[in-house]
Amino acid sequence: SHWFVDGRELFEDLALRNEVLNFFLPTLRGSKWNIVGVPYGGLNWADALAGKVEHEPDGWPLIIEDVVTTGASAEKIKRQLREATGKTPLVYAVVLRTLNPIYAPDFYWARVPLS
Repeated sequence: SHWFVDGRELFEDLALRNEVLNFFLPTLRGSKWNIVGVPYGGLNWADALAGKVEHEPDGWPLIIEDVVTTGASAEKIKRQLREATGKTPLVYAVVLRTLNPIYAPDFYWARVPLS
C-alpha cells in the first residue's frame, strides 16, 4: 500500500478500546494464550488483552495487530511462531484494510458499531 495508517491512536480512545476488547474477549476466555503484538500499534492491544485473559508463554499463539493492510508483518510473525511452537497462530486485528484470501482463515478483526 502507498498509504500508512497509524492505528495507535485508536487505542487512546477509551470507549473504542473497550468496544474492541469486549468484542475479542468472548472468543478468548477459557483458553491459554501466548499473546504477541505486532510492532508498533499492536503492542498496546496485546498488553491490554494479556491483562484480561490467561496469558502464558506455552499457550496458543495469538498475534495482535492494530491495522492490517497487506498482512505481511503479521504473516512474518505467524511463520516465526509456527516454526517455534508447531502451532498455527491466530491473528486478531483492530482494523482490516483489505481481506487477502491467503490470510483469511487465520485472521479475525473487530466488528464494532461506531456511533
